[in-house]
Amino acid sequence: MKKIAIAAILAFFAIAAQATPITVHYAESNSGLGLHGSFTGTDANNDGLLTFNELSAWNINYDKGDSLASLNAIGTFNYKNNIWMPDASNWYGTHNAYMTWNNFGYSVNTGNSNWKFVTTVEGGSADVPEPASLALMGISLAALAVSRRKKQG
Repeated sequence: MKKIAIAAILAFFAIAAQATPITVHYAESNSGLGLHGSFTGTDANNDGLLTFNELSAWNINYDKGDSLASLNAIGTFNYKNNIWMPDASNWYGTHNAYMTWNNFGYSVNTGNSNWKFVTTVEGGSADVPEPASLALMGISLAALAVSRRKKQG
């Protein structure tokens, strides 16, 4: 029974090891402000989307938007298709913002300009497990098979 528990723990860590950080660099080109920055996160549920709760870092080059602590909301980012959805809350409480920061004092949303973002994505290879993850999974399955044989014999 102990070996089965160990095999299950190893299998869990093999699956969890697949999560890789994803960094999105963005630059806005239509407003004349030249906004740019980046955000980093891990796709915890492996759905191809980065959401506010999955972020570990964020910054923008405009008015104290220098850390994740100043970010209030961010739109869903589909990193597999490089598409940023303007579905975050803006300073009016409507859901048409790419991001809002500094206690909802600043917002980049579809209502205040014809925002055009160019985004580049680093990482995000969640579909391909790392070799170490596959090795852990293999060891787990082998340990499970050995423990079953000993139990039957």
